[in-house]
Amino acid sequence: MAGQLGDAIKPIFGINVGSLGFLTCVNSSAYREAVESIARNRITFSRRTLLDVTIRGADKPAARSLALNDAVFGRGEESRLIRLSARLDGEPLTEFNADGLIVATPTGSTAYSLSAGGPILAPESGVLVITPICPHVLTNRSIIVAESSLIEIEATERDYPVFLSVDGRESVRLKTGMVVAIRKSKTTLQLAALPDMSFFSVVRRKLKWSGSNV
Repeated sequence: MAGQLGDAIKPIFGINVGSLGFLTCVNSSAYREAVESIARNRITFSRRTLLDVTIRGADKPAARSLALNDAVFGRGEESRLIRLSARLDGEPLTEFNADGLIVATPTGSTAYSLSAGGPILAPESGVLVITPICPHVLTNRSIIVAESSLIEIEATERDYPVFLSVDGRESVRLKTGMVVAIRKSKTTLQLAALPDMSFFSVVRRKLKWSGSNV
């Protein structure tokens, strides 16, 4: 959990021991090559954006956390839509009536946001993406905003619980009127990779983009 390290964040070299893993450039069988490349200083670095996520409530101090991937608003175990009011740099954006909402970094764009129909963002794109999860209004689609934006999400749902999870960590229940402020953090994460491995080469391999067979 890179977002939990605070100012102690060090460069990370990911080795995939699972099934997909967009943050990894080698699998577990190639760990020797990875270790040798690190020892010989034959690695490159990609500076990844982090999110600064702050929960503001009238009855308690603000709670702050960092996210490498995303901040996800969800409905918990209730099988109902939730309402979330969104503002961008102080200007009203819309009210989402959906199963949930994802605010993701370019790194997080290949995670839950992608599964929910969001776009893939290049790490250096300088943007964030807001993606609704199964919206009730079909015109609600992913919105790409500048990474300098202040995104404010307020839980306007009064009858059913709304939860916030930052990078998949334990969910926090949001009371009506609580505002979650999300912006680019001043802290970044250096992601290490082999020198011949670019972001798009990883995307092609992970998504099996080998061209048309027609």
